[in-house]
Parts: sequence; C-alpha cells; structure tokens
Amino acid sequence: MKRHQIIHIRLKQESDMRHIRRRKRIEKTLHKRRTHRHIRRRTEDIQNTRQGPKTYEAIAPSIFNIGNINVVVKFLQETENICKRQKINSLKVNLDNVVAIDMYAISLMLSMLNKLSCRNIRYWGTYPNDVQCRQYIIDSGFLDIVKTNIKKPENRQKGNQIYMVGKDCVDSNRIGKSVRESMTHLVGTPTIYPPVYDNMCEISANSVEHANEHMREKNWLVSISIEGDKIHFILTDTGLGILATLRKKTSQKIKDMFHKSEADVLRDVFKKLYQSITGEINRHKGLPIIYESFEEGFISDLQVLTNKVLLDFETKQSISLSRGFNGVLFSWTVSLNNYNKWMNSL
Repeated sequence: MKRHQIIHIRLKQESDMRHIRRRKRIEKTLHKRRTHRHIRRRTEDIQNTRQGPKTYEAIAPSIFNIGNINVVVKFLQETENICKRQKINSLKVNLDNVVAIDMYAISLMLSMLNKLSCRNIRYWGTYPNDVQCRQYIIDSGFLDIVKTNIKKPENRQKGNQIYMVGKDCVDSNRIGKSVRESMTHLVGTPTIYPPVYDNMCEISANSVEHANEHMREKNWLVSISIEGDKIHFILTDTGLGILATLRKKTSQKIKDMFHKSEADVLRDVFKKLYQSITGEINRHKGLPIIYESFEEGFISDLQVLTNKVLLDFETKQSISLSRGFNGVLFSWTVSLNNYNKWMNSL
C-alpha cells in the first residue's frame, strides 16, 4: 500500500473518530438537559401538590357566538395564555351570563379545553342561566364528550355529533361513519358523501401531520349539527394557523404588505399561490380540494377562521381580528341541493 493511501486512511479514521466523539458529547449534553428538565418538572409537581390546586375562573362573554368573534377569540386566547403563564392546574369556565351561543363558539371552546387537558389541566364549568342557551348546549352533542352532572335528556335534538381526535393518525372510519349518519337527514338513509368525506380527511391529515410539534398536543375537533334543511360541519385544530406557516420571499412580503390584506393572502392560499414555510410536500395541499368542492357547488357557506382573519367565501367578505387565533376553523354547510349537484356530476 502506498504511503499517500495510508495517510488518507488515517485521516479518514481520525475524521470518523472526531464525528463519534462529537456525537457522544451532543448525546451527553442532551441527556443532561432531559434529566434536568425532568427533575425541574417533578419538583414543580411536588410543589404544586403541596400548595394545592391552582384554580382560575374564566368568565365567558354574554354574546358567545361568531357575531362577536373578536371578543370570543380574545377570551379563549387569554384563558389559554393565563393557564400557561400562571401554571394553572384547574380551570373553571363560567357560562352563567351567556345569552347567545352557537356551534362556532362551542367548537372553539372545546378545542381549547382539549388542548389544555393534554397539559394535565383539569376543567369544569357552569351552564348558562338562559334556558335557550342551556338547551342549545345540551342539543349540540356537548354532553357526549364532556362529563357532566346533568342527565342526558331523552327529548334532545337527534343527529348532532361532536367528537375529538388527539393522536397521530387519521380516524377515517370515524369520519366516514359520522358523514353517513349525518346524510340521513337529507336523503333518508345513511349515505357516504365523498366531497365532505375527502375534505374532512384532508383537514384532519394536515392537522395530525403539522398542527402541533408535540404529539400530546395534537388536537382537532369535528362538529356536525342539523340546522333546518342543512347540515353544518365545523372542523377546528389548534396549531399555528395557515397564515403563520406560509413561505414568502422578502420581495413577496413587501408586496403583500402594501397590496394585499390577510384575507387576500388566505384566499390565494386556497388557490395554491403560496407554499408552506417548511416546504413540506403535503402542507396546505388539502385547501385547494376544499375550495374546489365549494366552487363546484358540492358544499356551501364556506368560512375559514385562522390567525387574524375570518374569511367568508360565500359572501366574499372578511373580518380582521384584533387578536390572533392560534389554529384553524373550517365551516361549511350541505343541503339536498349540494348533494344533487354532486350526483349529477357523476
């Protein structure tokens, strides 16, 4: 073996050893950090146990619906931030003064509560004093996922569904079953409706893959409610939000700052004009599918709430929020007319 070959082998061995030593140092440092973090959390848990539960009471606004979306989002975000900042371990949600409520507010509230429960924050609350609001919550399906001391009344409205998923896979069977059951209201028998099924699977897949970095906080909620001759679908996840995950060049940021509102940017995301900040292949790919089903008339009343904007695709109007919402809420309705349009397109 020639001398220069021997030198090359030795240099390669030395390089490999440096990489091994560096990797061991990194692993040792990470192990120390994990150990210290674990000890700190255990110490905090012991201190909290000795001090007793730290409770915070969140008093909901009297108008708790989408018509008062700025106040609703502010209330929910402040509640979540206080629980984090003050290390609350028991949360009371006071709904006593609520005189107006809808499924938007219920979905946003439940999504936030589920996220907090993943951090071992217990929650409980009160029902509205207003009889109609109290009955609306009972009819919504709220009692199916929240423990309560109220017995489920037999005469409550049938067909409404609320369920949560907080894990690392898409429960397509549950989605398919809920869609089939809801379509009974329109066509008389359990029927699969691919436009809605595909939309829900795309949204949930995106939420599971990207919404939260930590698996324990992966969280999304489905609400299906019967409203007259329509079925109202609401899907909510608690990630960063659509606008917070866009990839933009500096020139594009400056151009958007002067020529586009956040509603315009959000509308363009559904038209595939932006890429995600991570550059991941599947990121935001489901949004054009939802928009396409709306454009073809298979769903109606499409609305999207994310970050600091609420966009209504039906009326082409938007509301700018004073406080950002960390997540995404999709809402649309399905009527017999939508179903017939889909059937005629086959």
